[in-house]
Amino acid sequence: MQGKLIYEFGPFRLEPAEHRLLRKGRAINLSPQLFSLLVVLVENSGKLISKEALRNKIWGNAFISEDALKVIIGNLRKAIGENGERYIETVRGEGYRFVAPVSKIEIPVPAQEAPDDEAVKRSSGPSSAPQQESQIPVLKRRHVPRRWFIAAFSFALLTVLVATVGFFGVSSPQPVVTGYTPLTQEGRQIGTFLPSDGVRVYFQELIGDKQVLAAVSASGAGEPVYLSTPFKTPVLEGMFPGGESLLVSDGWPQGTLWKLPLPSGSPQALGKMDGGIALAPDGRRYAQIEGGRALAVANVDGSGIRRIYSSTRSLIYSPNWSPDSRRLCFTQLDPEAGKGADVYTIRSIDADGSNLRTLVPPTAGLESVYFCNWTPDARYLLYSAGTNGKADLWTIRDQPTWLPFAHPKPVRLTNNPVEFYAPASSLDGKKIFALGKLQRGELMRYDQQARALLPFMNGMSVTTLDFSRDGQWVTYAKFPENTLWRSRIDGSDSLQLTFAPLLADSPHWSPDGMRIAYRSAQVGKPWEIFIVSRDGGVPQQLIPGDQQEEGVPTWSPDGKYLTFGRLRYQPDKIDISILDLQTGQIKTVPGSQGLWSPRWSPKGRYLMALSADAVSFSSKSLLVFDFQTNRWKKLLDSAIEEPVWSHDDQYIYLVANVSKADRALFRVRVSNGKLERIMDLAGFPHLNTWLGLAPDDSPLMSRDVRQTEIYALDVKW
Repeated sequence: MQGKLIYEFGPFRLEPAEHRLLRKGRAINLSPQLFSLLVVLVENSGKLISKEALRNKIWGNAFISEDALKVIIGNLRKAIGENGERYIETVRGEGYRFVAPVSKIEIPVPAQEAPDDEAVKRSSGPSSAPQQESQIPVLKRRHVPRRWFIAAFSFALLTVLVATVGFFGVSSPQPVVTGYTPLTQEGRQIGTFLPSDGVRVYFQELIGDKQVLAAVSASGAGEPVYLSTPFKTPVLEGMFPGGESLLVSDGWPQGTLWKLPLPSGSPQALGKMDGGIALAPDGRRYAQIEGGRALAVANVDGSGIRRIYSSTRSLIYSPNWSPDSRRLCFTQLDPEAGKGADVYTIRSIDADGSNLRTLVPPTAGLESVYFCNWTPDARYLLYSAGTNGKADLWTIRDQPTWLPFAHPKPVRLTNNPVEFYAPASSLDGKKIFALGKLQRGELMRYDQQARALLPFMNGMSVTTLDFSRDGQWVTYAKFPENTLWRSRIDGSDSLQLTFAPLLADSPHWSPDGMRIAYRSAQVGKPWEIFIVSRDGGVPQQLIPGDQQEEGVPTWSPDGKYLTFGRLRYQPDKIDISILDLQTGQIKTVPGSQGLWSPRWSPKGRYLMALSADAVSFSSKSLLVFDFQTNRWKKLLDSAIEEPVWSHDDQYIYLVANVSKADRALFRVRVSNGKLERIMDLAGFPHLNTWLGLAPDDSPLMSRDVRQTEIYALDVKW
């Protein structure tokens, strides 16, 4: 009988049966995708494996582009370290080959011993000691009328039938995606609304700093065609019945709604709007979110506005209509339901405000859910949901059942390196149009002399960097895995500190360079503060049992204290805390109610914080607490993101919107509040909001190099 196969190469030991990779006896964490890829390469050591063969072996029918495969191979090389090029050779235009010498070890599996003939005889013969028979009382048989047997049999049959109908009606067959077709190859930013008239898919695209409308064949044949509009910044809001016209606004969030005839014609003004809307399929009404907490319905000309649902504590996103224009689905974020963790629910409500239902409950265990949309027959609800930082397409059956135990279960439609979101069904229901992108970032440094963004640390796909005080070491969260690492500033001596399924972000070095404080969370649980040794090991949770969202931790200069904030959605309930690491006591910073996201200055005199906004990721004010005067001082009023201290305590760097069209990188002097512009960001739409500083105070940002395209997914229901 064949035993277990083990492969050894260099300092590595690969055990496929145990799904384990060891380096000098220490386990290396690989995703299932990377592990499967490594097994295929190692098992075929020395052989050239074509790109197509790799795709078929690892992903089957899933579409994997050339660029995606390059990124995945690169990730595998980085994961095994030690210059992965020496293990995996790229044969240009052909495929890949595992070139390191591999030793194959077969560990025999011991066979089960068969019983000998004598043992069989002994077991089948009489026992050596007589066994006492059980004394079973004989009961007198009673006569039961035949009609009772018939009734009992009928009831049992009905029970089995009901259970069978419930099981098969809800559980099988499951929908499945059978193929992927990229409709665009633009490599640009595409809007999340993808209406189709059955022949074409319409979309909104950003080319440089210019926004345009376009259409592409739903079959994937041909290049996109750009539409002519009289508007400088057209925003696609909807499609009228039959695809005869588009609903377009001439600005966002404020603007005028226009009916734009297809394929050409003069636009017709309909009414004013404020914020994004969702047009009903019948073209008569639209839905809109008001203030982030209410759902309203209005006539297409803006008249007859009626609020149909509101919440005092939850946020509401992404409304969409059912095919018959009678219902709306929407995403509801409730920060209080999980005692601090973001809890997402997809709900539906009739357009008259009645019949509120939960379609995707928080118990589904997903990080986030967005972009709900029904299939044309309204049997299924489509939506995108995140797991481990990556979005995929899901569906759930939406048909009320009279069986109390027949609860529909979500079905995952996609699970490959491409991140899918914003699904929309074709008119015949046989395809799903969605946006797909490969997740990857590139770490960039802004060179103020050259006035240019340049790759930093080889353009690693990382965020939330922090440098040790001596400038020799760096800690960061890998993107999109959200795992915590540390290494030297040149990338050597890298060590993974946290592992999936735990998520980690926002690490900060202790002043002595021996520990790292960071946030960590499991899906559906609040973010909490941990400390881990720079040499790895078991992390220490600092506030066990807190069960509330804990913000980014930063150190006091003596390493004895950490400061952190709370969840921003409830400004009247939050403040800023300081944790004594020796006693475990927590004190509140005076006057910090309604503030969040504190950062201790490197030299320790100041504490900066932001005013909390219940419905926005940006903050409206930047404040500084002076420990010498024990007072707060407001430095800036603007839409502020990602403030970070300079190393000399003199400046705070930040991203701000000083006007709707003027987003830039600034620094503000703490002593007098003087604002200095460093870099305009209007021409860099793919920069993420995270901001950091290198040891020389050069600004660091992560550039989004994900290629977003429109895909048509063939689906079998």
